[in-house]
Amino acid sequence: MESLDNMLLKGDRKEFASVGSRIGAAFLDLLILLPITIGLNFYNILSIKSLPLALIILILGVLYKPLLEYYKGSTLGKTIVGISVSDTSYNGMSLEQSFLRSFPFFASSLILAPMTIAMFSSEELANVSSFTDYLTFSQIFASDYAYAQYVNWATFLFSIGTLIAMFSNNNRMGLHDMMAKTYVVKN
Repeated sequence: MESLDNMLLKGDRKEFASVGSRIGAAFLDLLILLPITIGLNFYNILSIKSLPLALIILILGVLYKPLLEYYKGSTLGKTIVGISVSDTSYNGMSLEQSFLRSFPFFASSLILAPMTIAMFSSEELANVSSFTDYLTFSQIFASDYAYAQYVNWATFLFSIGTLIAMFSNNNRMGLHDMMAKTYVVKN
């Protein structure tokens, strides 16, 4: 597969990635990240009960997309489906563009971080040793952190708006692409 740098050196206009390939790449990234982040976090809740580990998992999940797209031009999912991210001049995007482009998707993780800190700081976490215990335990925080529902809904609505935007413009730019002035192109 041709690297983003080689592709962009040619200086030719690239074909925009299809909405389907972008959705496929996002799905692959979820398949890659979820077992690691959710699986390791759940193991942490049931066995290790470490706030530093929970925060490391959160930070790694937040940094995955912007750093890979900045350094490599694509996440693992994008690489597998053969697409990459560029600025609107078909050059590699800046670190600022990369974080701006990813911000709407990781903002919810950052906003919900206080809930994670509260969960791991709670003495009641010591009693959580099964999935059923976890469900009961998490109900405690649901009432204290009712805003979490709104954050999740806002993220969902932004994702829907992004899909609508991708279908509504010739460059197939999502809302996050418009914010960061980036394109997703075929390699």
